[in-house]
Amino acid sequence: MNNLVEDNNEIIVNYQNRMTSAESAKYLGISPHTLNIWRSKKSFEIAYFKVGRRVYYDKSDLDLFLLSRRNASSLINLNKLSK
Repeated sequence: MNNLVEDNNEIIVNYQNRMTSAESAKYLGISPHTLNIWRSKKSFEIAYFKVGRRVYYDKSDLDLFLLSRRNASSLINLNKLSK
């Protein structure tokens, strides 16, 4: 899902899926402090918007991050357990 729309060479961002740092941390199942540390130390590349002092994340970027952290071997083990 692309939240950027190009209109006459201008980029317009769709803010419907925008989440605060606290909301994003809750969505990821981590503390806001951990998310802030990850961002400041660049531990993980999660795209974000910074407006003044406020930081926002797009839900689709968080979903991409979660998918990138998915461990395929754990899926295989779950399939073995269910048989």
